[in-house]
This record gives sequence, C-alpha cells and structure tokens, in this order.
Amino acid sequence: MARTLYLPDGSTEYVFGDPEEVLQKIIYERLGRDCEELFTEIISELKGMDGEDYERIADGYRGMAVDTMNGLHEALMQPRLNRKRLEAIYDNLNKNL
Repeated sequence: MARTLYLPDGSTEYVFGDPEEVLQKIIYERLGRDCEELFTEIISELKGMDGEDYERIADGYRGMAVDTMNGLHEALMQPRLNRKRLEAIYDNLNKNL
C-alpha cells in the first residue's frame, strides 16, 4: 500500500516499496548529501540496537517521569507553591526529553 507525504513546500511524494529508500532519496534531493548521510547513520544505529537497548532507554525515561511526578506532587502538596521549585522541575523535564 502506498503512503502519501505532503511536504511543506506544497509538493507531494508517494512512498511505494521500501520506505527507508524513498525517504533517503527525498532527503538527498531536498536537503543534500550531508543530511542523507546522517539519516543513514541514524537508521543503521537503530538497526544495530537489540531489545535490551530499547528496554534500557525506556527504563531511563520511566525513571525520569517517576522522579518528575514525585517532585511535582511534593511541590503541589506544600501550603504555598514554590515557583522556583516548579521551574526546576520543568527545566529538568525539558532537559531530559
């Protein structure tokens, strides 16, 4: 089944066959060789990952989310909101995403 990509410049690309090859071609034609090389590097790194890598990454994000929720709960349970504490929680969450 074909997929349709609507690009920001108003053009349309149709993806038949291997989506990786089509995206690589579009990136090369529209953004240049450097972007296309970066795309292939990222794809090859992702293909090299196994299930344990994904699980480790997911555990890290889960731990960060739990820490954020605990910090937020603690800040909200105080009689007065501490703006600096809320900003610190926000900054930590933003940094880790």
